[in-house]
Amino acid sequence: QYYWKSSDDLTHDGKNCKFKTLVKRGTVIKLDQPYSFNFKPESKQTTESFAIYYTQKHNIEGYCDEPGVNRLGILNIDLPDVQLDSRSINFGLTFGQDEIIAFTRNELNRQEHMATFCYPDYYF
Repeated sequence: QYYWKSSDDLTHDGKNCKFKTLVKRGTVIKLDQPYSFNFKPESKQTTESFAIYYTQKHNIEGYCDEPGVNRLGILNIDLPDVQLDSRSINFGLTFGQDEIIAFTRNELNRQEHMATFCYPDYYF
C-alpha cells in the first residue's frame, strides 16, 4: 500500500502523521499509470512536503507511526502565487518497472515537481 500524508492530520498523541491511501495492497496496478488526487493549499502557504509511506498490511488506521508502516521518501515543493486563492495541486504516484515516481502539478501555473524512489527490496 502506498500513501501520502497531509501536514494537517495528527496522530493519537498529537504528532503530525495521518495519511491518505492512494493504492491499497492487493490492487492490480498497470505500469506507468498514475494514481493521484488534488488538494488545495492553504492561503499564504508557500511550501508543502509530501511524505510517501508503504506497508504490507491490508488494514491500517492511516497513521504513519503504526507498526509496519515505513516511509519511502519525501517530495518537497514550492507553492508560488500565494496571493491566489484558486490554487490546486495534483499529487500522485506512478509505478514503473524499476522505480516509483512521485509527482505534483500546480493546476494553475502548470509547475511540476518529481522525485524517483527505488522499490524497497525486502518488501516485494
